[in-house]
This record gives sequence, structure tokens and C-alpha cells, in this order.
Amino acid sequence: MLRLKVSNLRGSLHKEVQLILNNLDKQYNDSMVHSTTEEIPCIRFQRAIREKRTLFREFTIRPPFKSTKDIFCLKVGRTVDSYRKVSINKLELKIPSDHCMRTYNFGLVQTKKMVYWK
Repeated sequence: MLRLKVSNLRGSLHKEVQLILNNLDKQYNDSMVHSTTEEIPCIRFQRAIREKRTLFREFTIRPPFKSTKDIFCLKVGRTVDSYRKVSINKLELKIPSDHCMRTYNFGLVQTKKMVYWK
């Protein structure tokens, strides 16, 4: 399916061009026959969803992650040293004693929270 967006124009010209593109977008997706598939894109897409022949899947959060903030964050891998510490950008963090000498993936979340996973 086609989606068009204007980003470099300003003011009323932007609105006019976006309106034209929205109309073209709707016309292409809802009524024009594609030259290769010889199908209307919107109908083809709806049929693919109905027949479960699409790569779109429901978004699920799998363990060890608990929220979308855990997935969409900066991730770095570090190994815990013999003093039970890891260092990230000159910041030393102490890790509980039962986690010594393992490699962890750290997630740096925008809320300045740090999470680690085994």
C-alpha cells in the first residue's frame, strides 16, 4: 500500500500538496489496479490478512523484557568484574554478589533508569 507525505514545504503550499497526495494515495490504494499483481492494493492486503498470508504479526513483549521501554532503548553488553562492578562511560555500578563474572546486556532507558538482563 502507498503512503505519501510532504515534509520540506511550508504553509499553505504544504497543505495543498499534502491534500493532492492524500487523494492520490486513496485513489491508488482503493481503486487503481496494480500492473504486476493485477489487483487493487487495498483488496489484496485485506485478503492477505484474512487468509493469514501476511508478515504482519501482533506485537508482543517476550521475556526477559517487561515493557516497550526495555525493547526500544540503548543496549550495551558488559561483563561483571571480580569486584562485582561494571563500568559504563566511567560510571561504575555494583552488581549483586550472585551475579558475578557473567556477561549482561544493559538497557539505558530514556527515564534514566538502568535495567540488566542475563
